[in-house]
Amino acid sequence: MEYSAIIVTFNQKNALRRAINSILKQTIIPKEIIIIDNNSKDDTLELLLHYRKSFPFFRIFESKSNLGLCRAINIGVNLARNPIIFNMDHDAELEIGNWIEIASEKLKEKRIALIWGRSNGGNFPRFKYWNFIGSAILFKRDIYLKVGGFPEDFFIYDNELDLTVRYFIAGFYPYFHEKLDVKHGLPPEEKLDPEKKGKMYIYYDLSNRLFIYWKYYPFYFALILSLSHFIRVMTNYIKHLKYYFEPFKGLIRFVNKFYINVFREKRVLPLNQFLKICYQQQFPMPIYYLLKKIYE
Repeated sequence: MEYSAIIVTFNQKNALRRAINSILKQTIIPKEIIIIDNNSKDDTLELLLHYRKSFPFFRIFESKSNLGLCRAINIGVNLARNPIIFNMDHDAELEIGNWIEIASEKLKEKRIALIWGRSNGGNFPRFKYWNFIGSAILFKRDIYLKVGGFPEDFFIYDNELDLTVRYFIAGFYPYFHEKLDVKHGLPPEEKLDPEKKGKMYIYYDLSNRLFIYWKYYPFYFALILSLSHFIRVMTNYIKHLKYYFEPFKGLIRFVNKFYINVFREKRVLPLNQFLKICYQQQFPMPIYYLLKKIYE
């Protein structure tokens, strides 16, 4: 199987080295490894140039600014020369040497667009066909481009969910493979500032989730779920007073970019398709549990 590996990185030289080495230990080596560097200020570029001397199939895309995860991955996919893409976070490592080999066999099935697996031994979905976690994924390039790739306005967070909805709309789905495992996350001495990361997560998670609701779901469902999600975020983080204003900042981002992210791309699903996707995908969870009771 011929595939391209893509990693987006930003100021994580040590983690990136571990990620690259885990790919090079696979039973099926990629035809090319594309590293998108989001304007790192550490010695990341020096490390990449060292790899390129030893491995001529290394390609480096050096950005002059932080493009965000979603846009950077899309750039990598467009640069790739192979029909299958493997994408992994820079703070992830493949736990088994035949991860790609196992995933590629399942990816041969017609309706499967993407393969993912466990992270740190967990993250088991209730169904095999579910919105995926993108710490390590193998996917078909043509289908990814057909449905539009990751939403570049998201920057980071909830991009997997948005892509999963579009996969379902187009008649494809991601597949969870229980034999695949990824070690994901940084050791304590390399972790980012938790306060900065927490604020960024609330800011993007809230606004991006609202974008998804209003882009794809009927009006009344979007309104109810938006209120529910905002209350949940406030309830979870109200005890952290230093995060108190982040949900409101996320809400302001949603309002300011409502037209760009929603009406420009709005694809309201027919009610029957919306309910089918909610039940198959188990998202949003309140709708899923309601439908589950009805079906039972």
